[in-house]
Amino acid sequence: MLSRILNRLFWTTALGVLAMGLAACGNTAGNAFNDSQYIPASVKTVNHTMASLNWVSVNGMSGSAGEICCVMLPNQWRPGLKANVEWEIDPNPYEKMKRKPGGGFVFDDAAIARHKAAYTQHKAIVDIPQYPDGQTCGLKIYFLVCNQLKATTSCLHYTDPNYPIKDAGKIPEPETCPKTAE
Repeated sequence: MLSRILNRLFWTTALGVLAMGLAACGNTAGNAFNDSQYIPASVKTVNHTMASLNWVSVNGMSGSAGEICCVMLPNQWRPGLKANVEWEIDPNPYEKMKRKPGGGFVFDDAAIARHKAAYTQHKAIVDIPQYPDGQTCGLKIYFLVCNQLKATTSCLHYTDPNYPIKDAGKIPEPETCPKTAE
């Protein structure tokens, strides 16, 4: 009996959290942007570097690398649209770290501290290109070598010959990157 109650409580909570998450990305009555001038858009991040993206923030909305919900984009593209992107990278995601004795998968505290000390934070402002065919399918941010970014709002699949970002994954990692102001 108790397990049925706990199971029902779990699923009710899970569905409630899912509904709230979807409502947060939707154009609902409580949305400050509900004047039809803006649309909610997901942000997808695509990492084309050897480093690991620990977290990404776009216009203040953050999440782990992959997909972030949501940013507001104007219904109609206009010149000068930009996104403020901040992120943290782990330059050595496959580093072998000392583990605690008998800890199995638990890493040594000092080893973790040394590893995390190498994390670096970055920020950049990226242009949001004109919406192809007047529509957007969300915002895709490409992380390239040397902390360079490219963005697209294209609805095309990346394998389409007309996809606007080409050969992003074929840029070799240089030994050192040129210094840039961040």
